[in-house]
Amino acid sequence: MKKILVALTLVCMLSSQCFAINDWKQGLNTDAIQGTDVGADIDANLKNYAVDPLDRMLSGYIHGCTLTRTDAATITISAGEVCCSNGAGTIKRMRKNTATTTASMGAVGVGGIDSGSAEAATTIYDVYAVADANATTFTAIIAKHGTALSDVTYYRYLGSFFNNAAQDIDDFTFIGNGSSCKIYFDNIFSNNEYRVLNAGGAVAFTNVDCSGLVPSDITDSVDIQVQVSALTAMVYFRKDGSSATNGFAISLYALSNVDCAVISVPVSSGIFEYKLVAGTVSMWVKGYTFSR
Repeated sequence: MKKILVALTLVCMLSSQCFAINDWKQGLNTDAIQGTDVGADIDANLKNYAVDPLDRMLSGYIHGCTLTRTDAATITISAGEVCCSNGAGTIKRMRKNTATTTASMGAVGVGGIDSGSAEAATTIYDVYAVADANATTFTAIIAKHGTALSDVTYYRYLGSFFNNAAQDIDDFTFIGNGSSCKIYFDNIFSNNEYRVLNAGGAVAFTNVDCSGLVPSDITDSVDIQVQVSALTAMVYFRKDGSSATNGFAISLYALSNVDCAVISVPVSSGIFEYKLVAGTVSMWVKGYTFSR
């Protein structure tokens, strides 16, 4: 009898899995669940070798879901796929739309502006996919940038727009369909709202603040339209807080004697630094690259 008990114990020990690293298929292309697994290990193996790795990869997934200005009060979100989550990021919900959906500044709640926000002029607004409903598709909601959502629990940031002085959504072009995208503003010279520097002449590095036009906490770089008063001008740029002596420079004279160019500038909290040699320089925000 003792021999039988010892033999059974050895069999159980050999059959029981020693947990490998928490990775897809144990990091060795081994099935997450195998026929030799004992019942007590199946839940843990499934979590460690399938669920957790997929959760890590898919939690940041987004494809499509691009933004278009439909009219002065409406944003259209294209078809696409997105992983939404609660605020803590502990619960994920996968959604897919095969047709467009919209959000309007004239409505309140899902499909409109979050009740914790209000429409205001010269303000940035964020657009979110919403996965609160018991469905396979997502809806949308708008909120003032930097304001916590009040009306929904499961959401994903899709992009932002600028509400101009007339409380109209300004024209923009959305480029990209993944996690890194770009927004270009149209007609930036039609008013001064996009001008962040007027005839500046700083000879030492000085801050230029774009945070009123771009979502500063998620923006990677800002595209700046630069215009100088002298073709001999040399403009230097660097990220705010950088200790680089000269950063990087652009000579507009070197650009075939033009006096206006678009430059991509790295930013920190929506701020970059510039200095100038010769003449003065004016700058407008043309667009920005952001993560979502």
